[in-house]
Amino acid sequence: MSKAKPLTSKEAFFNILKAWSMVMRKDGIEDAEIGQEATGNTAVLWLTLGGKKYYLNGDTRLHGVREFLKNKDNPWVVIPNLNGVRNKVVNTPEHKPVEGFFLYLEH
Repeated sequence: MSKAKPLTSKEAFFNILKAWSMVMRKDGIEDAEIGQEATGNTAVLWLTLGGKKYYLNGDTRLHGVREFLKNKDNPWVVIPNLNGVRNKVVNTPEHKPVEGFFLYLEH
């Protein structure tokens, strides 16, 4: 999903994450990244909700996706990233980052 043609629902976003995690689990690739190796921390999946744009970076890993999916019924909260910019999206009950999951709010 590109920035020009983003997903428009959390349900679609979660469905893609779930499908990807099932394929990777079947293939036995436990530490897989959602993007190709060369993408690194480049946005590979875009989502627009309520006029806000979110992006998932390619270095998001399978264990992070699984954890984010476990918390899918929790609200999304925007917290500061490692550089202090308030754009990292989390869904844990204690509003802590999910290791290996890199979803951000575009400013």
